[in-house]
Amino acid sequence: MWMGSSVSLIEKNIVISSDEPKRLILSGALDYDDSPDLRRCADTLLAEGAAPLRVDVCDLDFLDSSGLSALVHAALVARERGTFVCLIGAHEQLQRLLRMTRMESLFRLEDTETVRPARVESSLDLSPGELHLDLPCNLTALGTAREALNRLLDGRGFTPGQRADIQLALGEAIANALRHGCPQSKTDQGVQVHACCDGDGLLLEVTDPGPGFDPALLPLPDVTLLKEGGMGVFFMRSVMDTVTYHHDGRGNTVTMTKRRALPGD
Repeated sequence: MWMGSSVSLIEKNIVISSDEPKRLILSGALDYDDSPDLRRCADTLLAEGAAPLRVDVCDLDFLDSSGLSALVHAALVARERGTFVCLIGAHEQLQRLLRMTRMESLFRLEDTETVRPARVESSLDLSPGELHLDLPCNLTALGTAREALNRLLDGRGFTPGQRADIQLALGEAIANALRHGCPQSKTDQGVQVHACCDGDGLLLEVTDPGPGFDPALLPLPDVTLLKEGGMGVFFMRSVMDTVTYHHDGRGNTVTMTKRRALPGD
């Protein structure tokens, strides 16, 4: 992140710098709870004449489909105003999401002088580990689950890219549970997360108390429609090795697997 500048507006981990030319500075995790603030801040700068709209993402650790939709919204509004969005310091995971959705042409990328090195992790040959979480049907579930899963994954040989994929899939599954499963539930049950790591990889399950749905009936998502939601299943299927759904007495469960990187992969 660029240093030495003060800020004029702070919205959680979304900052508008006060130096000129103004820019957006994004850091930490941005999920669907933050996307309305990101849209509003981008709209504010574009309305003030930012050309281009510069967005510093060097310290952005996590972005889900709603955060990506907010960036696409900014890019399309910028195009309407005859300018563009410049992403400063976009890491490989964000660039991969742009390629995956064919949205890379909407942005211009700019490197930074200081690039944060990726944390390369080797396997510590840990014994199999498990995680069980009973989470409330509110937005605190997103951060709690990400932190707990990070602790489970530590030392188990997943590459930084694989860990980013797993966190993306987890975030999309919980966001879908909060958007769709919990509001349709007739019980007070929350969101349950079960994860199991062994020598082959990760098994991850997210269960919500909703009635379930048939994923085969979902239309192919179009991020340019700028809807909040609708990309979650697409991203989960894109970054995990397997994604399946089933409904039983517990509710609706999405089960995902990710194979651990092996030497020579």
